[in-house]
Amino acid sequence: TRVLPGLLWLGIALGIVGVGIVIAGIRGRRSGWLGTLAVIGLVISLPWTANVSSDGPTWTVANDARDGVSVGTGTVVVQSVREAQRGYRVQFGDATIDLTQLDLSGATADNPVTVPVSLAAGNLVIELPRGIAVEAEVRIGAGQVTWQVDGQNREVGGIVQSTRFISQSADDGDGPVLKLSIDGGAGQVTVTEVAR
Repeated sequence: TRVLPGLLWLGIALGIVGVGIVIAGIRGRRSGWLGTLAVIGLVISLPWTANVSSDGPTWTVANDARDGVSVGTGTVVVQSVREAQRGYRVQFGDATIDLTQLDLSGATADNPVTVPVSLAAGNLVIELPRGIAVEAEVRIGAGQVTWQVDGQNREVGGIVQSTRFISQSADDGDGPVLKLSIDGGAGQVTVTEVAR
């Protein structure tokens, strides 16, 4: 089993915070800011560890974006299908992944382009070209997901949300030619159509 370095350090930090909370309890004190740090750490770790399904939780790395391109604050314009399928990792900040120039001419419902994206914390916007058949599986530990496709403006928010969105063209046709697999820790994810 592969262990992500960031997740390992987060686990060590949470262990230290846990010991601090126990010591504070023994001394008759409240956890205070240690409790806050523990909650933040747990929320950030959710997309890497918890993959909740109807069969109950399983403990895995949530998606294939762990080997993807690191994205900081700013916009990444994606043109290559190969790059898109490697995926994207957003640690913190405000990032935009622009898929409007992605060449989907070879994609079909039987062989869709799958783009894995992970977000630790922050705001993520994924821009799509208008009129493509797209499906998105979004899992977020804490925050809000907005779907602005086909003239819709759907919003889902809360703690540990797993939502599936599908465009009208994918629903009416043979299926999606583009699939998004998005895992977020804490923050806001927006999937939106823009003109090419």
